[in-house]
Amino acid sequence: MRARKLADELTADVHAIDKAIAAIGKSLEQMEDITTFATTIRSNAEKILDRNRLVKKALDTHMAVLAQQIDHLKDAVRSD
Repeated sequence: MRARKLADELTADVHAIDKAIAAIGKSLEQMEDITTFATTIRSNAEKILDRNRLVKKALDTHMAVLAQQIDHLKDAVRSD
C-alpha cells in the first residue's frame, strides 16, 4: 500500500516536471521571438537615424548657402 502511494506521488511529480519543462520551452521560444523583434526594431531605428543625419546635413548645407546668398543680396541692396 505504501509503495503504491509512493508510486502515485512520483507519477504526479513527473507530470508536474513535464509541464514545467514544456512551459519553460514555450517561454524560451517566445524569448527568441522577442529577440528577433527587438533586433529588427534596432536595425530599423538605426536606418531611420542614419537617414535623419543625412537629411539634417543636407538641410544644414542648404541653410548655409541660403544665408550666404541673403547676405550677398543685402550687401548688394545696401551698396546701391
